[in-house]
This record gives sequence, structure tokens and C-alpha cells, in this order.
Amino acid sequence: MQSFLHPVHKRKSEEICDTDAKFSCSVESEEDAYKSDFHICDLPDSILLKIFRYLSHKELLLSVALVCQNFNALTKDPHLWRYINLQGLLKVTDKTLVHVTTISNNVLSVNLTDSKFITDEGVIQMTSKCRHLQRLKLVRCLEISTAGMAAIAQNCRFLQFLNLDCCTRLTDEALSQIGNGCSMLQTLYLDQCLNISDKGVENVAKGCHKIKALSIGQLPQLTDHSLDAISEHCPEMEQFNCMSSGFSGQGLGMYIGRWKKLHFLEVSDMKVVNDCVVKAIVSKSPAITDLNLSLCRNVTDVGVESIVRYLPHLKRCYMAACQITDAGLKLFAENCKKLISVDFGWCVAVTDEGAQAVCDSLPVLRHAGLVRCDKMTLKKSLELCENFPRIHVSNLWLDLQRLMQAYQNKDKASRNKELCSECHQQMGMVDVSAFTEYLAAEERGEKIEAS
Repeated sequence: MQSFLHPVHKRKSEEICDTDAKFSCSVESEEDAYKSDFHICDLPDSILLKIFRYLSHKELLLSVALVCQNFNALTKDPHLWRYINLQGLLKVTDKTLVHVTTISNNVLSVNLTDSKFITDEGVIQMTSKCRHLQRLKLVRCLEISTAGMAAIAQNCRFLQFLNLDCCTRLTDEALSQIGNGCSMLQTLYLDQCLNISDKGVENVAKGCHKIKALSIGQLPQLTDHSLDAISEHCPEMEQFNCMSSGFSGQGLGMYIGRWKKLHFLEVSDMKVVNDCVVKAIVSKSPAITDLNLSLCRNVTDVGVESIVRYLPHLKRCYMAACQITDAGLKLFAENCKKLISVDFGWCVAVTDEGAQAVCDSLPVLRHAGLVRCDKMTLKKSLELCENFPRIHVSNLWLDLQRLMQAYQNKDKASRNKELCSECHQQMGMVDVSAFTEYLAAEERGEKIEAS
């Protein structure tokens, strides 16, 4: 049939048809591409390496390297092994350690936390290859002793961070080696290294003048002699933890005040810490932003008065199990507007009034620990949670309510029974009838007016 379209319209119609044909071809080609057998192994090596950088070394060793020969070769790229983290591997031996630390000639960080099979020999071989090492974590590496520390001191002159928590075979001689060889060290953890004494701590302090962060928690054998040496030889201290150590109250008040840049301090679980000691410390350390006095049961509202007076920049304060009342909480609410996180758990005198004051008056507060403040009511806890969604209010009732999320796949009866049992056994709550009533009301869709 002859077309009755004007010549111009005819040309436009032909152009449209051509466009439709091209579009149809492009759709078909896309569908063909979609149907083609594309595999991740077809990606360029450069893209695969970028993906592998998001994986842990455990995943690289135990999964990726076993996929194919190409993946195995790519997992040995030196850029993937500059910051080595072997924490979580079930059995890391000296052979494994030496293998992974020789892939790159510029290893900067090694984490061997809980690698209980690593010995001094493995550390000696590793440090001989990792001359530029800056960070090393040997937490709970129970076979490491003086020989390993000597190798670290000799070969790792650029070391800045060293974590030796719970390395129970370390002695004063091992610390002397660190003091002699690691002059650039800035952060040192020695918690629960029970075989060291004042002499070892003094030798470290004398040799490592640049230390800014030191943790010597749970070392009751240490005396004020250690504290004196640290404060004298490490004047740039910014973070200090001596939880459960053997220092006297007088020593704490006298020596900690020497550190004008100190902003983090933990002196928790120390019977010698009372209101007078708190005042002696904070009056000389106005830069403190993080303070942990938990389990210092001789600290009362009088100590709080000193804290709010001398620490204008306080952001985090933890005073669990101290003798704090609503009056102390109101002091924080009125004077410490920069507080982000507080913990008054097990302060048995705290009531609804104190908790309300803290939540009302602290504009940037994000966490309020109120576990086992038994004079608080369930009603007030729920009100705080509802009225202050920006604040994570933590107490017995709310934590148990959150715990229910872990039991969603169980029937309600067994779940509630298990929750009440955990409430009784782990949190020390003797009478769980109120919580049982709350759960029953929740199942019925009712709101409970608890007191």
C-alpha cells in the first residue's frame, strides 16, 4: 500500500524505525551479556586486590588462598601484608608467623593476640625481617620471655606501640631490654604481667622517655617507687591506667599531678582512692576528659564536687559502685555539660530523681549506665528510654528487655523463663516477680505501670 505521509514526515518515521532497531539490538546485546558465564575470577587482578584489602588475614589464609592458583598468588601481594592481624586464628605457629611476615619487606604492624603457640624463636625470626615494625601486640602470648624481648629491642628500633598484656613469663630483665632498645616507644601495655617489679618498670621509664600511654593494671606488687620513676622520666604522659595496682593514695595524689597533658586516667578498683585522693589528683590535672573510678567504694558525693570543680573538659566519667547519691548526679548535671558517657551502675542510693536530672541537663549525653540502681523504678526507666532516644540508658530492666531480642526464635514461655533465670543468676536480682509480670503484660499487649 502506498504511503500517504508527507516526505518530511516519512523521513522522520524512518529515523524512528532506525532508532527502534538500534535500541532493540542494544537490549539484545545486554541480555546476551547478562546470560554469559561471568565469574569473579574474570575480574582484573587490580580489582581483585582492592576487594581482598577488605578481608581479614584469616579469610585470606583459610578461604581465598584455597579458591584457585591465581587467588593464591594474589593473596601473597606485599601490600596485603603490611598490617598483619592473626588474632582469631586457632593455631598460629612460629612457621606461620615467619611465612606471613616475609611476604612484605615493609611490615608496619603485627597483631598476635592469643597466639599461644608463638615462642621466642618465632619472634626472633619475625623481628629480623620486620625492621620497620611500628606496632606489635603479643597479648596472652604465654611462651614469650626475655629472649623475645631482646630481639624486639635489637631489631625494632622504630617501635611505637607494644602490648604485652598477660605475658606472664616476662621479667624485669625483659623490660630492661625494651628500655634499652625501644627509645621511640609511645604506648606500652603491661597489665597482669605478674613477674615484673618496680625495677623493671623503672628501667622502661628511664629508657622510653617518649611514652604517652601506659597501662600497668592489676599489678599489686608495684609500689610508689614505680609511680615516682614513671612520673619523673615520662613527662609527656597522656593516658595512664593503674587499675588494682599497689600504689598508695598519697602516691597517686602526689605523682599523677605531674602530668599536665594527662587526659585519660583509670584508677578503678583501688581501696586507697577516696575523696581526698580524688581531689589531689583532679586539682592538678585539669586536662582530664576520661576518668574511671569504678569500684572505688570510698568515693562519695564529696569527690564528685572536686571532679566537677576542677575538670571542665570532662567527657566520660565512670563511677560504678561508688557511694554516689542523687546529689552527686545533680552536680554532674549542673556543671559537666560536655559529658558524653557516664556510668553510675551499682550506686544503690541513686533514684529516679537523679537519673532524670542527668538525662534532662546533659545535652550531648549518649550513654547512661544505671545497672543495679535498685531504687529506680521500671516506669522511670521506660520513660527515660522513650523520652531520650539519643541516650542509651542501661539498667537491669532495659538490658533484660534488649536481651529478649536474642531469644526471638524460641517460644515465649521458654524464652521468658530463660530470661528470668539469667536475671536471677547473672545480675543478682533476687525477686524476679516484677519482671515476670512485665513480660506477661507485654504478651497481652498491655502497658504495665510498674513501680
